[in-house]
Amino acid sequence: MSSNDTTDGPGLEARFEVKRIGDEAGKHDECRYFVLDPQHDPTARVALTTYAATTPNNNLRRDLLAWLAEDLPERLREQPPGPGYPPRDPRDRPVG
Repeated sequence: MSSNDTTDGPGLEARFEVKRIGDEAGKHDECRYFVLDPQHDPTARVALTTYAATTPNNNLRRDLLAWLAEDLPERLREQPPGPGYPPRDPRDRPVG
């Protein structure tokens, strides 16, 4: 899909119930969550790759990139990155 192509999908709506685990203090009780499907949605792959490239958490970066690489259908792995698509690993960024 080019940047000029649009679709009229349902938009942002409640489709999932997400329960956070391991938050005994309730710090995240009022937080909002958003579910992505990188297996079927190339835009979700871009979002998760961007998140991986910008998180300061090195373990999370490694885990996300590995997860994206192993769990995607071949057709998505071979899809060329679009404009602004971040590198698969932030260490691959060109210097300069």
